Amino acid sequence: MDWYASADVKELKSPTNIVWLIGRVYCTGTPEDYAAVHALQDQFKMVPLSSYGKSYTPPAGTVDPSIDMKTPVRDQVNRMDAVSYFKLLAQLMKENPPYGADASEVARFAKIGLVPGQDFDANKLNADFVKRIPQVAVDRIMLQTKVNDAVKHVNGWIYDTKTGVYGTDYLNRALVTAVGLGANRTQDAIYPFSQKDADGHDHDGTNKRHALS
Repeated sequence: MDWYASADVKELKSPTNIVWLIGRVYCTGTPEDYAAVHALQDQFKMVPLSSYGKSYTPPAGTVDPSIDMKTPVRDQVNRMDAVSYFKLLAQLMKENPPYGADASEVARFAKIGLVPGQDFDANKLNADFVKRIPQVAVDRIMLQTKVNDAVKHVNGWIYDTKTGVYGTDYLNRALVTAVGLGANRTQDAIYPFSQKDADGHDHDGTNKRHALS
């Protein structure tokens, strides 16, 4: 899949057939700036590569009624059992194969019946392991807020310094997904959140706010 940005045309190749764009347009909040931003937004468009630079009318879309469009995606994923989750993951890995750098982890996945290009083999999953997966996964992911060097703590705020580009840091990727589903690179945005105040107390609305500095 190829993507082109106008003005200085730049080709961006995607190694998978699933792409998510998170865009940002800076605005000062004045009426004049809003007008300028809205005018810019009106120029945004997406077309197939074969129609780049040409007029394009998208075909009428169809909606699959079997897809739940009301329940938040995170809630849909959280309520999946382990077998359903791995079946879906195996399906996605057929069309979006892992990188070469993932080879060592992929080899481990095979032990539980998850092999790229193949349907998931649930017979290789230990029944006791299946029951423990949800809680073990959540605990290990959220532990990253305390042990991952990419996560910083300032005045009660927590933020990730390596969002958007994860390499083989799967746990950091999982943390960002669990907290916010996705994120820009830190050159463009950071996403601080807070579970306690600067003194480690629960937030109750009566204390002064501490700024990130």
